[in-house]
Amino acid sequence: MKNAITDIAQSRSILRTLGRRPDHKASGRFADIDASLSELLEDITLCERQGCRRERA
Repeated sequence: MKNAITDIAQSRSILRTLGRRPDHKASGRFADIDASLSELLEDITLCERQGCRRERA
């Protein structure tokens, strides 16, 4: 679980470092990726609190 959280945090950091793209489609894609990573991080955090096991895909 800790590895998954670290991977997500690193991915989000890289995306933030890249910054906004001038292309509208790219900005939308960035928002989609960030939302997906946020949801995944929330799921992992909740699962960790509840003591469940989740296999990484």
